[in-house]
Amino acid sequence: MTRYSQAVKADYKRPINFIKKFIHPSTTIYTPFTSSYSPSATLYELQGIKINPYETRGCKPSYIMTGTTGSAFAAGGVGAIYVGAIDGKSTSEGSGSGQWINFEVPFDGATGTSCYGADILSRGRGPGRIGNVALVGTWTNSSENILGFYYEGSLNQLKNDSADPGQFKSFQAVTGDDKDANYTYLHSVDGGYAVGNFTTTASLYLDLFLNTGPGSGSYIYKPKTNSQLNVTYQNDKYSYHTLFGIWQNNNNSYTISGGGSTQDLLTDFKTTFQNLPSLVQAGLPSDAAFGRGMLADIDPVTGIAKNEKYYNYQNDPSDLIYTHFQGIYYAGKEVYEVPFDSVTSTGELKVGIAYIKRKDNGSFSENALWQTFEAPHTALVSNDSVAGAGSVGAGAALDSSLTTFASTSDTNAYLFAAQSLC
Repeated sequence: MTRYSQAVKADYKRPINFIKKFIHPSTTIYTPFTSSYSPSATLYELQGIKINPYETRGCKPSYIMTGTTGSAFAAGGVGAIYVGAIDGKSTSEGSGSGQWINFEVPFDGATGTSCYGADILSRGRGPGRIGNVALVGTWTNSSENILGFYYEGSLNQLKNDSADPGQFKSFQAVTGDDKDANYTYLHSVDGGYAVGNFTTTASLYLDLFLNTGPGSGSYIYKPKTNSQLNVTYQNDKYSYHTLFGIWQNNNNSYTISGGGSTQDLLTDFKTTFQNLPSLVQAGLPSDAAFGRGMLADIDPVTGIAKNEKYYNYQNDPSDLIYTHFQGIYYAGKEVYEVPFDSVTSTGELKVGIAYIKRKDNGSFSENALWQTFEAPHTALVSNDSVAGAGSVGAGAALDSSLTTFASTSDTNAYLFAAQSLC
């Protein structure tokens, strides 16, 4: 046995030590990663990513990525879809060597469209050999309220601007007191179901990743009936929840990700509010409550969540005021990759991937393994979605303008080490 393999064996049950001592993982970040479409607004966002099983570009995987060209929060934005590899190339359509699609929802009074997540349904003749897709996202109406949308149909028709308007569904969530929510978000779709949140106040960018509090809620969305099923959580320690990711497992069960918070956490946040970056302070809604990242299993028929587990960045509850999980991807061997955002009590904003193992008894590991992203000349604001080695999210340039990034990471070391989490 070599000296290296002996050391690896000795540290196998200490995954963090293994990463620090023997592996130096790298992340390549491409920013801005945008469509060349010229919108009337200048904010951009990439919010969803999945691996495209029908196409590879040499040794590089192909992805479908979703987001917004223009503002995701006000009039002027359009939905954006990218199909192809994550690389530093570009075409006349925009960043990357793949193909871009921009589209708008066909609803009366629509002034903006933002695409949050996608599910590939079939092979076909569209970009990346993709046939039909399911898409979820939001649209803005003339009263500046935000509603959800669901699309199921041909990717090629979206690219050719020939999609049947009847393939789009508009959705407005209902609050706990049976009123129409002013702001409805559909974040993620997989295996025939979607998850989302509704809230009662607007806060520009922050509504997209906060653990919202009073007046807000999380739900399973059922496309067939265009209806919501509010989620019931077993852990009553956390009063408020978000749902940002859903994944259909191989056994047809479903796992969800998001966050949980309490009024006490909201109070803690206000105490250290002055330490946060100005971008995080801007537009904080009155019903916001920072909290902990959450992973759980869910029955989409009953809406009952189980195996809930809550996490802090670097597994340190004493120094954190906020951690949130933005999506979910199953990487195999009982390990999930979960994109995260976190703010420390000193105001540092951290983003990256959390690796969490499902234990033999079905519950999730007590701790997570954390991979943190860093980018030169850009402050990364959120890692919105992950699929294997690929991630997409948002960053702030030196002039404080919001931009997008797409990245590829060396995840093998983390996936290996995460298998020993307990």
